[in-house]
Amino acid sequence: MKRMLGLLLTALSLGFFTGCGEDIVPITASVKSDKSTYNAGETIKLTAETSASDVVFYWKEGGDADDHDNGWTEGSSTKTYTKSPSSKTNFTFHVMVWTSAMTKTASVTVAVNGTGGTTVTWDGVGEVHTGITASTFWVGEHGSDDNFNISNVGSAWDSHWGDNFGLEDAPNISRDGEFIPTSGSFKKKENPFYFALPYNDYDNVAYDGSDCNAVVGKSSSFKKVYDADYGRDIVTTSAMSGSRKSSTSKIPWKSDENWSGKSMVKARWIKISWGGKTCYAQWGDAGPYYYDDYDYVFGSAEPMNQQVAKDSPNAGIDLSPSVMLYLGVKMWPTGAEAKDVSWQFVSADKVPDGPWKKHISTNATNW
Repeated sequence: MKRMLGLLLTALSLGFFTGCGEDIVPITASVKSDKSTYNAGETIKLTAETSASDVVFYWKEGGDADDHDNGWTEGSSTKTYTKSPSSKTNFTFHVMVWTSAMTKTASVTVAVNGTGGTTVTWDGVGEVHTGITASTFWVGEHGSDDNFNISNVGSAWDSHWGDNFGLEDAPNISRDGEFIPTSGSFKKKENPFYFALPYNDYDNVAYDGSDCNAVVGKSSSFKKVYDADYGRDIVTTSAMSGSRKSSTSKIPWKSDENWSGKSMVKARWIKISWGGKTCYAQWGDAGPYYYDDYDYVFGSAEPMNQQVAKDSPNAGIDLSPSVMLYLGVKMWPTGAEAKDVSWQFVSADKVPDGPWKKHISTNATNW
């Protein structure tokens, strides 16, 4: 690290004497592993690639890739690790590519089979999901042909989500420079920076993506209707309830707190990146369209969703208008989506200050 700081000071001094008017060509960096899953004690082989020349590589396991000061060790373009966890665990590794003009970081997450059990440990940073298509949804959005007639007036964990938000959070409502609604109806109880992933920690779902008959009848709030445009039955609901899914025993942060009256996933934070911008948001609802896609949400599998709304094929995450607008996604006239989004879970203490911290949602359930 001393070498890095010394080189950085040298670069800064050269910049002072040569001026800052010259264009600096951005560099790229990526890191890949030879496998996605390893057995305990097996050598994890990582390889970093970059478009730059005359570079120095630094490596770090876990932690925050954006923290350029702590935990890094100098190395070459290749790095090996050996891990022998007692249970199956995800490990995230970061590489920093340093040049005299700039730095660039990249990350990769691998799974290591443990000597027993399948529980994934939680160090505050989850697996990085890349190449994900994101669609748009919002609090108070009513069912339509474009979303299989599913209403977002209620959420997976709060049948009064719209009431608690205070208004329909449509893309075209008035917002301030930080993309927060300006209407006096906004109650500031819920975070306008929210998202949905296809997992619910409770059993009951509104629509399972294939067989709506499997969910009708679990609650008087569920209603099956025929959608002529899609030639299928769909389910609408204003709330979800039920017992915990068995898969919640594998949720990485399951031992963090007492979950009585709370969702184990609602209000969790993620880091989202697209188009060179990064945003943070809280988990507000389940979807799109699937509610038990554990292997994608908490692992490295591709999203189950293969047929969704007409304007958003293969979406693996739903993002609120505030998130989309912050990232620079065009929201008009209709059908906003972003391809090649990357996202990962982060603990609350790793979320930097920003508009996403102005109004923070809780993980309490409210049926």
